[in-house]
Amino acid sequence: MKKQIFPKVMLIILCAVITLLPFGTAAAADAEFTLTRPTQISGVQFIAGDSLTTDKETLSFATLTKGYLVAPGEKITLTNLSQNTTDYVIETTANLSVDQRFIEGLASGASALLTVTPQAGLAVGAYQETVIISTSDDSIFILVTFEVIEAQAGLNLAAASEKIDLGTIYRDPAADGQTKYTQVQIKNNGQNLSGLKITAAKDSGLVCFFDGNKTNLATGETAILNVGVDASIRNATRYEGNITITADNADGKLELPVMYQTTNAMVEITPTSVDLGEFNQIDFSKEEREIRKATFTIQNNSSETITLAVGDLTIGGDNGIIGTPLKPEEVWTDKDTLVLSAGEKTTLAVSVKYINDYSRAINRSYTFAVSNDEKNIEIPLLVEAAFPASDSRPHGCMIVSLFGEDAEQTTVLRDFRDRTLKTTDGGQTLVDAYYAVSPVAVWVLDNIFPQLKPIVAAVITEFADSL
Repeated sequence: MKKQIFPKVMLIILCAVITLLPFGTAAAADAEFTLTRPTQISGVQFIAGDSLTTDKETLSFATLTKGYLVAPGEKITLTNLSQNTTDYVIETTANLSVDQRFIEGLASGASALLTVTPQAGLAVGAYQETVIISTSDDSIFILVTFEVIEAQAGLNLAAASEKIDLGTIYRDPAADGQTKYTQVQIKNNGQNLSGLKITAAKDSGLVCFFDGNKTNLATGETAILNVGVDASIRNATRYEGNITITADNADGKLELPVMYQTTNAMVEITPTSVDLGEFNQIDFSKEEREIRKATFTIQNNSSETITLAVGDLTIGGDNGIIGTPLKPEEVWTDKDTLVLSAGEKTTLAVSVKYINDYSRAINRSYTFAVSNDEKNIEIPLLVEAAFPASDSRPHGCMIVSLFGEDAEQTTVLRDFRDRTLKTTDGGQTLVDAYYAVSPVAVWVLDNIFPQLKPIVAAVITEFADSL
């Protein structure tokens, strides 16, 4: 099988090389090339000289009810189209807020994420607001629309948080613990309410009540909701569910998602999640790819030696290869087992390498657990990372250029690359050779010999069909 695969892969590389041959020595002498910038970019009408773009030109929020405490945020992806590292200033009109007012040092081709939210407590009415993203010589204006309406009859409660994450709770199985509560403000934006009730699943282990055991809530009044985990829950438990608030005299309900993890207090890990942020965009001219490291501190709080197993990493995210086996070169831990003497503290490092060969940005999440089954210890850990598109610069993958990101040929050949070629040294060499030739081949096919595209596409399709 491998003897048959090798010439077929070489055939694809040869297709890319052939497109370069008529280009002659002038192409070899001038390795730097530029492409004509398009006149229309997805999301924003392009203006000559623009150095930035966003994935949205307008934002529209869901209708808000008067008296809301928190509005859902909408995200905007900003991309630096210039050839230089650039600083950005983000401004809004008075009725909006944004999570970043200044973005410093965004690399050429890189993207940043902004979250825009209506201010709390706005009066009834229709709103047209603006987000302005500016550089020293360029700006984009994004129209934001939403409406605030009067509260309707019935149960109309607003919570200051969209979800309640109680985090990891450390418990000593041998001792009576105390319940610690997270507090959330609840506001009544509807009619006067009586007979308030809070319910949760019987197996949730949750303890919930309003301050002062309040059961009535007048229009416009607020109350503090307390949510905790029963002290009797001492062993390793993970829970995700909802609590529901109802009233005797009104139809409707408010549901709030709640999550928590309990584990044996003998071992404590901080933090339990690390966001590595967005990696730098890949440069195919360099062999090395960026590696970032997440570090967790592990403390043995007991008076005995404890052995901990570091579980297998699993992958999640919004990319096209979810569920494929993780490769050692993608993410790894520096230890498989931890042996901690009484009171000892150590660290566990998780290294992540930029693996995105796709022409779209992807987000990754890596989850695993540190555990000791005998002592009911299980502590889940999370590492998150964002990878910008590797082919978003004015060159890229010939196959994507010919067929499109989601075409059958692209999917088959991408799977062949990840599952077959990259698993051997010889196959990896072929992948590297393809990516070295492909960018220039794309440019030649687009600008010099477009008549060759059907021929090259036919050869590649025949190869894809044979796999």
